[in-house]
Amino acid sequence: MEGCASARVPPLTSRADDIDQLIGFSTGADDYLVKPANPRLLLARVAAVLRRTDGRRRAQEPTQVTLDGVRIDLERRSVTVNDTPVDLTRIQFDLLAVLAENPQRVLTRGQLVERVWGDWFGDDHHLDVHLSRLRQRISAAGGPRVAHAVRGVGFRFVD
Repeated sequence: MEGCASARVPPLTSRADDIDQLIGFSTGADDYLVKPANPRLLLARVAAVLRRTDGRRRAQEPTQVTLDGVRIDLERRSVTVNDTPVDLTRIQFDLLAVLAENPQRVLTRGQLVERVWGDWFGDDHHLDVHLSRLRQRISAAGGPRVAHAVRGVGFRFVD
């Protein structure tokens, strides 16, 4: 099946036998398209799959998180504290979002670095500086102290 059976987009293959199509569907394909295919039909099928999967993703993911007067709109990448807008840098927003998604959980420095920077080779001082500035901006707007340090372990959203 040319490696397409598990893909989310329709596999495009020259195999038109019913058994090949049944194998494709049984291994997880959402659709099956035989070559030569009409390019418009292929694009329409891809668009249909994307509509279905995008709708599922949006239904599962919350778009706003509100904790202790801090409202984080994940889609708009905006933050308000008691209805006062707070301007954050990209890194500060990402740190706040990660902490707010896990409010009671202590996240290690490594987990925060991985979730915000990915494969990064800087030092811990960068994380400390960003967290300090994040705390300053949230508290200046009247919000709680966020990114509470748990000695020797990491950080959590609030105390």
